[in-house]
Amino acid sequence: MYITIALIIAFIAILTLSSYIVKVLLYPKTKEYNFTLQNEIDRGNFTKEYYEELEKKDVIVKSDYGYDIHGIWIPFEDSNKTIVIVHGYTYTLFGSIKYVPVFHKLGFNVLVYDQRYHGLSGGRNSTFGYREKDDLKSVFDYLKSRFSEDMIIGTHGESLGGATVLLHGAMDDRVDFVISDCAFMDMKVQVAYRLKVENRLPSFPFVQFASVINKFLAGSFYYQISPISVADKIKAPTMIIHGKSDVYTPYEQGLHLYDKLICSKRFYGAEGATHAKSIAVDGERYYEEVKAFLLENKII
Repeated sequence: MYITIALIIAFIAILTLSSYIVKVLLYPKTKEYNFTLQNEIDRGNFTKEYYEELEKKDVIVKSDYGYDIHGIWIPFEDSNKTIVIVHGYTYTLFGSIKYVPVFHKLGFNVLVYDQRYHGLSGGRNSTFGYREKDDLKSVFDYLKSRFSEDMIIGTHGESLGGATVLLHGAMDDRVDFVISDCAFMDMKVQVAYRLKVENRLPSFPFVQFASVINKFLAGSFYYQISPISVADKIKAPTMIIHGKSDVYTPYEQGLHLYDKLICSKRFYGAEGATHAKSIAVDGERYYEEVKAFLLENKII
């Protein structure tokens, strides 16, 4: 009897903690929209004058899930090439502005947008790419319907955005190239790693319970959120970027993603860069690596 009671208590404790883990991940405290603009300026990622002087306009894309996706269109004169840049977890589209000079210098229009549950976009939770990839497909629908069908459109994503563009690239053949910066390779792996680092908890049984709870709350098991499992389905040229000093999503995950790709591919490991800091550590090298990737695939 005592063993039975102990097992029941243990089960309830595991279920409670797993539920808490899932809810923290699905409903994180996101950064306020205007705060992220000022934060990027304060970090020196761009100046207030640079942002204010950019030609730009707000756009709204309707998600297939019924909410509005808020974005900003930043054109480059007479260009038929566009890059869609996707920001990271808990942040907003202002985290993508630091990449605009790279792509303007290469002759691209730029569309940045707030992922679901972030910034000024709708959506009741963050699903780590599972539904976000469908929103990115809706962004492609928007661009294809408003501009020339033969417009070259590529994607660039940072962190969660990096996972989103990989998952999208595996399902949407319209994408002309993909650049993924510091993406996690698999949700199960990432949750297990963060549990160990932040809470000193083992993977089993928490990740397994969390995966089932996530299915009920957000529609997917964790194995369904796995860029590495679909990487070999990406047909478009793909570039993987990862900071060599990244301890949030370890550098090795970027290497594993690169190895799984069977399309035309390029890898850039940024020396001394922590998570999402590759462009900050060496912006000129970042630009040259992206340029080389686009040149070798005859995109520019």
